[in-house]
Amino acid sequence: MNKKSLMLVGIFAAILILFSFVLANWNNSKIELADNNDENLQIKGGKLNELSGVVFNTTSEILKTEGYQTNRMLVDSRKPNPYIEVIVNDENEISSIEQQAVQELVSDSVYSKTNILFDVTVRTKSVAERLDEEWQPIFNVIRIKTDEQFEEYRDFAYSFSPAPLQIIIKTHLKNSKGDSNLERVERIEEYVEGIIEKKREELSIEDLSYKIIVLSKENEKLN
Repeated sequence: MNKKSLMLVGIFAAILILFSFVLANWNNSKIELADNNDENLQIKGGKLNELSGVVFNTTSEILKTEGYQTNRMLVDSRKPNPYIEVIVNDENEISSIEQQAVQELVSDSVYSKTNILFDVTVRTKSVAERLDEEWQPIFNVIRIKTDEQFEEYRDFAYSFSPAPLQIIIKTHLKNSKGDSNLERVERIEEYVEGIIEKKREELSIEDLSYKIIVLSKENEKLN
């Protein structure tokens, strides 16, 4: 067998191995879908294959029939612990009895179509998730505008726990208490506070205590 034939055999073998791997993992996917209405859920991560599509459609139909609007759905069909997690748009907490009933209904219906027993969780957003979602537009403006306004800007972070809300501006400033440094820190703090108050009023976001923290390039607190 000449070199060309050996090369073709090798390529063919590699293709067979790749195809076998893809086939073996076809039904082992993890996807996240999210939006604010059942008709337009978008894939956020992973790939919607045949199994995931069946799981997603079955779950969505049941929840819609039961009067729930899906906000986010995570489907992980990978063994040994396949699961479905659904966050629904509901201002009120779901009672434990209702939650158990709808979870069992989803699990049984999906099992009847896939022969896979999924662990199912259906819940509303937590307080932290609601706050995070509500404040994201403000955080995005802070990131963009502060970066444009201050050459010292390095990065942005936030944390709702522990209270109050911590809005963290990371800078390239040295860890110094000199007058020029303090002046820059005060300007950054006032600028960010102005953004927060303006956007909170525009978006009708309820009052929430917060603290602006400015960090040096060594991540030491400057204010």
